Amino acid sequence: MNKLQLPPGISVKRRGNAYAIFRNEYEEIGGVVVRGTSLGDTQLQPYVEEPQE
Repeated sequence: MNKLQLPPGISVKRRGNAYAIFRNEYEEIGGVVVRGTSLGDTQLQPYVEEPQE
């Protein structure tokens, strides 16, 4: 099985039912929330964090 190759400086960390995407190990830039539906399907809900200035 091939592992996903991420660009330099990008990491993914699991938090409960979500997978958060980070830049430089600490700056969260988005992610995907994984949920089950009433029909037994899996739903993926992506999100993007607002830039911090």
